[in-house]
Amino acid sequence: MLKLEIPSKDGQIPLNAKLNPHTPHPADHARLQVLVPRIPELGEFSFEQRHDIWYAEKDGIAMHFCWHGPENAHGFDGRHFNIRTTAGEEVILKGPWSTRAGVVNAEGFGPCVDVSLTDDPEAFSRGYTFIAGSITLDFAELACQIIGGVRMVKKSEGSDIYHMVACEIETG
Repeated sequence: MLKLEIPSKDGQIPLNAKLNPHTPHPADHARLQVLVPRIPELGEFSFEQRHDIWYAEKDGIAMHFCWHGPENAHGFDGRHFNIRTTAGEEVILKGPWSTRAGVVNAEGFGPCVDVSLTDDPEAFSRGYTFIAGSITLDFAELACQIIGGVRMVKKSEGSDIYHMVACEIETG
């Protein structure tokens, strides 16, 4: 497996990546499949809030929720998420909703990219049993270097701002 060293605040983190083989063509919004040595636990992240979006990143992995208060408590079947803010406060998000990178990026966070994520080398090899996750754009660009022949492109759709995989086109 090819590995790159990714600089982070906490040291180096190796990465392996490939495109989802079930996507008909990379131009059809191919999704990156990314192998990391470890997916941080929720308590390791420090979140910032802008409007209803709560965002954090650690070692290239991004986490985000949409929540605006107790009246918005039906996401994740009402599950409570105990998070820490960048100011060190403990906050309980009661039933937040998951959200997509395009919304998070439009709010001025990130930028981040929606991916399929795993820390299990066997799952990465067989191509399934990933989780839906997000990584920073820098991390996604390194994943594209591993894959080769693809790059990240920015696209706006409505108010969302996406970064997605595109084939590199060689011109003669």
